[in-house]
Amino acid sequence: MEGEWDETTAQLRRKKSMKLSRLSWKKLHAIGKFSAEMEKQVKKATGEVKETVLGGDTIEVWPATAAWFMGPKAENEELVRGMLNYCLDQHVEFRKFKYFPLDPNYITPGIQDSDSFLQATKKLETELVGLTSRLKNSVPFFNFRSQGHMMWDTTIAANVGYIAALFYNQNNVASMASGVTLQLEREVARELCGMVGYNVYEDISKHSSEHPCSWGHLPNGGTVANLEAMWAARCLKFNGLTLQRMMMERFPSEGLQI
Repeated sequence: MEGEWDETTAQLRRKKSMKLSRLSWKKLHAIGKFSAEMEKQVKKATGEVKETVLGGDTIEVWPATAAWFMGPKAENEELVRGMLNYCLDQHVEFRKFKYFPLDPNYITPGIQDSDSFLQATKKLETELVGLTSRLKNSVPFFNFRSQGHMMWDTTIAANVGYIAALFYNQNNVASMASGVTLQLEREVARELCGMVGYNVYEDISKHSSEHPCSWGHLPNGGTVANLEAMWAARCLKFNGLTLQRMMMERFPSEGLQI
């Protein structure tokens, strides 16, 4: 009996191993297809590759990617400065002409010429000089010598987009206070969901419990994102127990059976 038991156990283990192998192969195949698609998208986004000599070494450079960063030596300064000036010009136009353009000016030339106004602006300029001077002692994450660190340079799109939206002081809590940026947040979350393979439907009527439509929002940083993920996992874990307790406490008084 002992020998037969050992043989049966071995057969079950082999079947389980084969089943796991088939599942693993399917997963690897899916990952491979996803990786190949991602590689194709990356090549499409980065475009051509050029070789250049840097410090005596020949390295590969992606011009399309280089356009997204100011550069270790601020090589794209003119591009960034032009974009920032454009953002400021657009916001100035918004303040002047978009909302009740016939309203009178609050800050008049007389106010601007007053001593207290001039002192206040001088204070602002002095503090700005001090701030920028202190910031120059920051870690130069934009430099290639810091490339191995967990932090690196931020893109022009991120920096300019942040500054452009900052002028409008949107409170991304409710649509009545942030109708534009809230919609932008939804669009970005939708793109991120699609990027990692979640269901994204143009037609929301396709949403179902079997094939739910994904959604998300943008937290203010990685730490908050981790806390939200743990909070969601905790709520999901105890959701069944919460429903059970509610049913046991309330169903009898409502004449319902569990």
